Amino acid sequence: MTINERIKHLRKDILGIKSQRDFGDKMGMKQTTVSAFEREGSVNDITIRSICMAYNVNEEWLRYGTGNVFASDQTFSLDEFLQERGASQLEIDFLKAYFDLDEQTRRQLIENFKRRRAESSGWPSDDIEHRVSDYRKQLLDEKKAPGESSVSQTAPAADNFMAG
Repeated sequence: MTINERIKHLRKDILGIKSQRDFGDKMGMKQTTVSAFEREGSVNDITIRSICMAYNVNEEWLRYGTGNVFASDQTFSLDEFLQERGASQLEIDFLKAYFDLDEQTRRQLIENFKRRRAESSGWPSDDIEHRVSDYRKQLLDEKKAPGESSVSQTAPAADNFMAG
């Protein structure tokens, strides 16, 4: 089978794409271009790479007819990722167990974690933006107050902000 025959076979039989136009659209090619490289001798490197990228085709198979039709997907190993960062087996097992939980339970755990973290830091997480906004308003109001020094005005606002 020639490369031209493999391209046509890929389009029609493997991918199930009946029209050359639909096949070419994904690569930004016109129907006439697809028609030409399905029936004529040479197919340039740019066309080969475009087909491979657009349809996840193994370039070796497309060029020479050897190997698998589709390129193997990149795989991600959570275990390897965590081990490379020094995670213990207990930490890895903990993360796996977490993702075995249903979505609602995970969401509740996250909210509980946020709440406990906020309590331990002394800054309620939901209240921070409100406090910052109030502090900014105080500073602006004090800046507008005529005849008073900025030192005497910003200190009380800072005290109020920190006291919360």
